[in-house]
Amino acid sequence: VLFRSVRSLRAGRWILGIAGGCVMCAAAWLCMCQVNFWHDSFRLFSRTLAVAPPSAMAHDRLAEALLLQGKPGEAAIHLQEALRLDPLFPAPYYGLGEVMQARGDLKAAAAHWRTALSVKPGWLPVMNNLAWLLATCPDASCRSPGEAVQLAEQARDADPRNPSFLDTLAAA
Repeated sequence: VLFRSVRSLRAGRWILGIAGGCVMCAAAWLCMCQVNFWHDSFRLFSRTLAVAPPSAMAHDRLAEALLLQGKPGEAAIHLQEALRLDPLFPAPYYGLGEVMQARGDLKAAAAHWRTALSVKPGWLPVMNNLAWLLATCPDASCRSPGEAVQLAEQARDADPRNPSFLDTLAAA
């Protein structure tokens, strides 16, 4: 009787092992299918906005993906919606500054980056972009060398090993 119990226990473990392996293979296949579908930010955040409550962060991330695809007009729409949902979220101001800079509207770019810094003081990439723009803007009415130097020095002081901050300080 003991021998039969041990044998049935071994057979049960063997069957459970095979069943568990099949479940693991099915789960891995499903996971692979999902990863292939959601492989980029554009799909992920487009779907998020379609099925979830409105989200400033989702609009901002979708705009970032659109900018990477070279679609600044569509990106601007999502950035403006992000700001409508949360005017104190600084990332859309940064993104709108990039959109305006790409369009050649450098005064608007500077205004958006200044707003981003008022919402999130000390944000180094924004400080650097604004300092570069204020130092190198082809439109003299947009240049502000003193402010450019001040921003570039603050960025450099916060991260002295960042070469882009040193480049901006040299340009300022």
